[in-house]
Amino acid sequence: MIGIVLWSDPVVAKAVFWCEDQGDLAYFRSKDPQNSPASALTAGDMVCFDVSTDEKMRLASNPRLISGHGRADLPGQLKATAGQMKKARTRSGSAKILPFEADKTAKVQERAALEA
Repeated sequence: MIGIVLWSDPVVAKAVFWCEDQGDLAYFRSKDPQNSPASALTAGDMVCFDVSTDEKMRLASNPRLISGHGRADLPGQLKATAGQMKKARTRSGSAKILPFEADKTAKVQERAALEA
C-alpha cells in the first residue's frame, strides 16, 4: 500500500498513514524504536508499507520511504481546511457542490450532428 504520513512520533517510532485506497487510516508502531527506519518519518512523507487488519483496525508494517521532505504542517493544514469546510456547510446548510461541465467540443459536435 502507498500512503502519506499524517502524524508521526520519532521517539517511539509510531505513525499514522492515509492510505491510497482512501479507506481507513493505517497505524504503525515499531517493535524496536531505537533501530526503526520509521523514526525518521515526518508528516507529509510518502511511504510504501504492508497492511493487515486486526479486528477493525488497519495496521501498517515495514514502512519504506518513497518521497521525503514531508510537510510538517500537514496536520494543521488539514484541520484548517476541515474547519473552513464545516463553516461553509453551516452557513449554506450543505456542502458547496461544483457543477460538472461536459467537454465543450463534445457539445459542439453533438449539436452539429443533430442539425445535419
